Amino acid sequence: MIFCSCVKGHFWLLTNRLLLIMKLAVFLTLITVLKVAAGGYAQTITLKAQNMTLPTAMERIQAQSGYLFFLKGEKLAKMKVTAHIKEAALPEALDLLTKDMGLEWIIKDRTIIIRSGRQRAIEKNTENLSVQERVVVGKVVDETGGPLEGVTVTVKGYATATTTDAEGNYRITLPNDGNILIFSIVGFEAHEETIGNHGRINASLKASVSDLDEVIVVGYGTQRKGDLTGAISSMTADDIKQTQVLSPDQALQGKAAGVEVTQTSGQPGASSRIRIRGGNSISAGNEPLYVIDGFPIYNNNSASNTGAGRAPSLNALAAINPSDIVSMEILKDASATAIYGSRGANGVVMITTKRGKAGVNNVAFESSFGVQKVRHTIPMLNAREYASFENEIFLYQRDILKQSNRVPVYTDEQIASLGEGTNWQNELFRTAPIQNYHIAFSGGDDNMQYALTGGYTDQQGIILNSDYKRYSTRLNLDRKVGKRVKIGNSSTLSLTTSDLAFTGAAASVQGGNTGVVGVALHFNPINPVRDPATHEYTFQDYNIGEVPGAQNRNVPFYNPVAMAMEATNQSNTFRALNNLYAEIDLMKNLTFRTSLGADYMTTKQKNYMPRSIRFAEPVGGQARMGQAQSLSWLNENTLTYKIAFGDHQLDLLGGYTAQSYRRENFWVYDEGFVNDFLEENNIGTGSRTVLLNRPSVSEWGLLSYLIRANYNLKDRYLVTVSARYDGSSRFGKDNKWGFFPSAAFAWKLSEEAFIKSLNLFSQLKLRASYGMTGNQEIGVYQSLAQLTNGVYTLDETNANGYSPVRIANPDLRWESTSQLDIGIDAGFWDGRVSLTADYYLKNTKDLLLNVQIPSSSGFTTSLQNVGSLQNKGFEFYVNTVILQGDIAWDFSVNFSTNRNRIMNLGREEQRLIYTDWNVLKGQPASLLEVGQPIGRFIGWKTNGWFLTDEEAALAPDQTPADQNPLQLGGNIRYVDINGDNVVNDEDRTVIGHALPDWTGGFSTSIGYKGFQLNTAWAFSYGNDVMNFNKLENHFGIGRYNASKNFNKRWSYMNTPEENRNATAPTVLDSRNLFSVIDYWVEDASYLRMRSVTLSYTLPQLKPPFIKSAQVYISGQNLLTFTNYTGFDPEVSLGEQDNLLLGFDYGSYPSAKTYMVGLRFDF
Repeated sequence: MIFCSCVKGHFWLLTNRLLLIMKLAVFLTLITVLKVAAGGYAQTITLKAQNMTLPTAMERIQAQSGYLFFLKGEKLAKMKVTAHIKEAALPEALDLLTKDMGLEWIIKDRTIIIRSGRQRAIEKNTENLSVQERVVVGKVVDETGGPLEGVTVTVKGYATATTTDAEGNYRITLPNDGNILIFSIVGFEAHEETIGNHGRINASLKASVSDLDEVIVVGYGTQRKGDLTGAISSMTADDIKQTQVLSPDQALQGKAAGVEVTQTSGQPGASSRIRIRGGNSISAGNEPLYVIDGFPIYNNNSASNTGAGRAPSLNALAAINPSDIVSMEILKDASATAIYGSRGANGVVMITTKRGKAGVNNVAFESSFGVQKVRHTIPMLNAREYASFENEIFLYQRDILKQSNRVPVYTDEQIASLGEGTNWQNELFRTAPIQNYHIAFSGGDDNMQYALTGGYTDQQGIILNSDYKRYSTRLNLDRKVGKRVKIGNSSTLSLTTSDLAFTGAAASVQGGNTGVVGVALHFNPINPVRDPATHEYTFQDYNIGEVPGAQNRNVPFYNPVAMAMEATNQSNTFRALNNLYAEIDLMKNLTFRTSLGADYMTTKQKNYMPRSIRFAEPVGGQARMGQAQSLSWLNENTLTYKIAFGDHQLDLLGGYTAQSYRRENFWVYDEGFVNDFLEENNIGTGSRTVLLNRPSVSEWGLLSYLIRANYNLKDRYLVTVSARYDGSSRFGKDNKWGFFPSAAFAWKLSEEAFIKSLNLFSQLKLRASYGMTGNQEIGVYQSLAQLTNGVYTLDETNANGYSPVRIANPDLRWESTSQLDIGIDAGFWDGRVSLTADYYLKNTKDLLLNVQIPSSSGFTTSLQNVGSLQNKGFEFYVNTVILQGDIAWDFSVNFSTNRNRIMNLGREEQRLIYTDWNVLKGQPASLLEVGQPIGRFIGWKTNGWFLTDEEAALAPDQTPADQNPLQLGGNIRYVDINGDNVVNDEDRTVIGHALPDWTGGFSTSIGYKGFQLNTAWAFSYGNDVMNFNKLENHFGIGRYNASKNFNKRWSYMNTPEENRNATAPTVLDSRNLFSVIDYWVEDASYLRMRSVTLSYTLPQLKPPFIKSAQVYISGQNLLTFTNYTGFDPEVSLGEQDNLLLGFDYGSYPSAKTYMVGLRFDF
């Protein structure tokens, strides 16, 4: 279109020509709009002009590009040009057209403005433009490297703008003080680039995917988030990156509604305990199934535990570097998990790793460094306080118990000279460094894409001589072979090495049942770490200050520092996980996929107790060594068919899978070595070589057939049905196969006209599902009869033989779970607020329990499918975008409640008391009862302590419960529940529960320009912990140290008023305390800051080969609010054992971590 100025009072164009031009303008505008709608501004320019007028040349350019044009000045309308342009980008074509004519061009509001070069001087006075302008060129691409056309490029703070051509190229003239370009286009996130002194600025835009268009990984495929019919929580790579964790399972803590993650040990590399919508089993596995790039694995630690170690089990998922993960999906309801059949009852965690993208070659490097500290220490008596307390014991024995040979151990002068003594916690715990490195290469072209990563992690533990190192590499390849075939693989190699601390009951050794942490609490503070004269480690006899009723063992109480520094306890694990696949497009919409994968793991464990540990000195050192290896093969074959017709869309999936697993392990023990020089390497030369676990082999296999159909009507009504038919070798011959179906329906109310008219919802969807899943994690060979060998006497002659120890059960079958789920997904105000809420009801039947059988069978019990339990609960998640723009702020919160209830125990007796633990001489601590949840503690209730001997004498007889014939003042007062004036087993009752009433978390992210602050919190409410560390700290001076709280104890030397205000009972006779009582049960609810990260992304003031650079500082577990007095409220001594929930006994404490790091993309 041609516009001319009024020159010297004359109109250059008169009315008739103006009308003609207006008609032409309407016509050309319509053509332009249609052209834009059809293909955007994607045309290249071809022009052959020989002495052609400039308006005519520009009309031809307009016809090809869709841009209007404007000629400023009368002379430009008469100017003639000569140019030969062939398939040039628009900026290049305009440069060629105007370069020798003293003209210049800019683009504003999709209009090409051509003017004379001297026009700037005029505009300086009349339009208040900048004194100087300059030209910047560049190219804009998407995440795959493909050019983006039609991208608007503007100068921030100015009206100057242009757009990119078909090749993504642009050219813009900007004021000299304009220093930031903004790139924007519908469907992509707006992006800013600082210009600086650069004349060329390239940009890569990230797709702005709608929350509903986000692709979610599901079993054997993917789906749009908006089309999901099941209950699925998702985490992206950005979510994981914000947490700065070292293992994938840790990233889930507090992030997903209905997912409870407990870090049961602070040992570097230790596993987490994960429950998705509660535990479904009493005796079988409760961990979810993990699927890594299509390969299912368990994190049950069996393959990584040889039996030779005395430490928490290590984390099988630690082989996966979190930096390699692009997304994690948690499948929760039956609609999502039934496709995994017999392995889906406990939920499924899908882990997808990063793959290369065509046209985007990238090198990413990240490095971080930090330190860790124990979160909290327990105040204990110092040396002076301990000595005074010990004196009191001897005076009590002399004056009250009339033991005339007892005299105080320390004089007042000696006590005054002792000072603080040794703080054994400070000696055992340390400030531990941690470092992490990760590098990734990715890219490719249209035919092949690759992603190669490498990582190294070195995490020193907060306990002396404990550490964890991981070396990992991953290679993902995808390649097209012709037009119809695609092949690829996912490979992971990892090596982890660990020096393990002796902690918890798993580290039980002679001379101490709680490992180094428990002994650090108990050890005499008067003792130094080493004897000043001999420089040998000190030790402590049990019999110092002999307590009435205490066992008189002449066994030294080992020094915790000596145990940590001198003992060897190592574990090395190598893992190789590889999965090859091929996809063939058999015909339109029909794809066949086959994969073959292998998961190999081998673990070596060794430990040695040298003579310096003192209790090992009499036996000449102790050594253990073990090895385990496992191999799992998997072949999966699927057909998918997708078709759309009219308002209908149908996706079909059918498949067949086969998996086998084999594990071998053994371990040996030896003692009585000549010296300690060769440690465990000298096994076989000692005086007592014992093959404690004969070489064993376990195998299982699984065959499966699966189908799934997704139906979509009008993008409004969604139906999903699936089924899996599994055959497992684990079960009885009459129940090898199980069928696991599911069905789900979803209704997108937001697509209905009556909802759209409200202008409120960006999404509104109702969901309902029901299905069956199974649990095959019952061990192997449980359905078969078992024999054991031994020596038997026949006719007064000893003979080797075999005897049965387990009866066969050919009817043994799956533990199966049915689940109903009703949910809603809603979004408001263009997605500014989104929420998801679910109600679920899970019923598990055929629980495996030992049932009493007639003794005439030759056995007393048989493992049978008899039990059942129920989980039901509610989940809620909401996310809101509070601010957008220069300041961006979003906030999310999730919480859930789960109610667990035992429905049947398969016996007439409605109670089952669990006693298979020896912390308190076999006293029962866990109770299973019909109608009640698992994880309840059983014991005696107490009501303070007796203030006087007279008050104690009038109380009900407590001897049967507390085993103490002396009922005196200061002793714990047991409650006579049934009122029969005797406190005995009949008075035991529920004294606490380990399962929380509510769990959840919240997180927030605040960004301002290049700064970003992310915080994540997690909470648990209503759960109790049985604090057996507290019991040990009350056990009596002379054997153990005591809590600082005992400075205000009840004492026979106090006045009645002082005893009335006492905060602790007496421990002068600890038999009264050596029982399972509610005094050891504490509220372990907590609110914890899981992570906080402050990052800064550097602006474009960097070398051009650096795409992005970021520095950050972060912390984990920096704040914890709890009333629990132990090291950490997040503890479970039994790790995965559902019958040992909520027990704390010398566990490895969790750490606070401070990190600083940097990331580069090249």
